[in-house]
Amino acid sequence: MVTYAKGPKKNKSNVPDCGSIDGRTKIGLKAALKRWSSGESDKNSEKGGHGHGNDGIVFQNRGEQLPVLSPNSYTEWGLNSKRGTDPDNRQRVVISKAGDIFLTFDHYATFCSTKKAKSWKPY
Repeated sequence: MVTYAKGPKKNKSNVPDCGSIDGRTKIGLKAALKRWSSGESDKNSEKGGHGHGNDGIVFQNRGEQLPVLSPNSYTEWGLNSKRGTDPDNRQRVVISKAGDIFLTFDHYATFCSTKKAKSWKPY
């Protein structure tokens, strides 16, 4: 998952930095970014994809854990949910329209941030 080096660093939004991300999470994140950039979801769990049933829907940020932006500024995507690494389907990638990336491994209870979407190319 995520390993913090010397405790989580805070960014300007007060969301901790994700730090080091393991290989499996990177694979799921890159798959989510590919779906995000193309606007295609991966909702079919029988095909062994990375997504989940809510792939691409608006993340409303009701708890304001992420920076408060205009409505419909965030979308959510599955992270490793159909590859056996997230059997409870709790891992998500939330991406802003500006390409800010936030990961949650506990179904929105906590978030960490990572570099912008354009930094993860090639998808």
